[in-house]
Amino acid sequence: EDFRIDLGQVSYLGSLLEEVESDQHVRKQIIQLIESKNQGDLKSYLEQRPMEIQYKELILNVVTMYGKPQEVLPLAQKCAINEGMIKAIENCEEVVRILEDYGYKDYIIFDLGFTNPLNYYTGIIFKGYADNFGKAILQGGRYDQLTMNFGTYKPACGFGININYLVEIVSMIKTKDRVTCYTDYLILYEKSTRKQALTDAEKLRKQGYIVETNELTDINKQTLLAKQRNIHEIFVVDKNGCNGIEVIRNGVTNDIKEILNRG
Repeated sequence: EDFRIDLGQVSYLGSLLEEVESDQHVRKQIIQLIESKNQGDLKSYLEQRPMEIQYKELILNVVTMYGKPQEVLPLAQKCAINEGMIKAIENCEEVVRILEDYGYKDYIIFDLGFTNPLNYYTGIIFKGYADNFGKAILQGGRYDQLTMNFGTYKPACGFGININYLVEIVSMIKTKDRVTCYTDYLILYEKSTRKQALTDAEKLRKQGYIVETNELTDINKQTLLAKQRNIHEIFVVDKNGCNGIEVIRNGVTNDIKEILNRG
């Protein structure tokens, strides 16, 4: 439970700078100053630029757009001056709704001045931190155009984990090594039943089960993948909630309602 995810949205700042500054070198310098949270140097730098004062103030405001979603996103929405910025905030709000359904809203911080030197990111970017460890353990984001460099269009989201940092943290909390990897239940849901599925998953976890959740896409492919990944049972949640859960794998009829009611 002792972790934090910092979220950014590269399109928000990117759309703002496209609106107010045409020089790529200047944009890069502004981004670096915002990333370092150096408001004094940023202000001095902007004063040298032939830019309208309201745009300078708006760029300075981005530095302060850091905190809980309910604090940051309304301010960011109010400051949006073009369609790209508005869409970026709408995307952030959708991500918050999904994370809230997962029960992770309290673990996230928004930082709309947070950028990434790898310029292929196109939307949400993020860094993960653990308590009492000041370095980012993981970082990544959304990249919709990257695969076009290789002749195909496949929007994706990915991240990297710093294994050295992770080993340090594991040694700090003295986590026991797992002998085998498996999952007791995979719960698949439709968009309309996501919240119910995530609630059911949390009940099962509290009883000691290892549970994964995912959106229902192609049940045949997801069943095949479950076998490859040593997932014991798959349940599908429909609009009727628990009553609509069906065992997909192993042909065993479990009373899932009874299991969930224990929680």
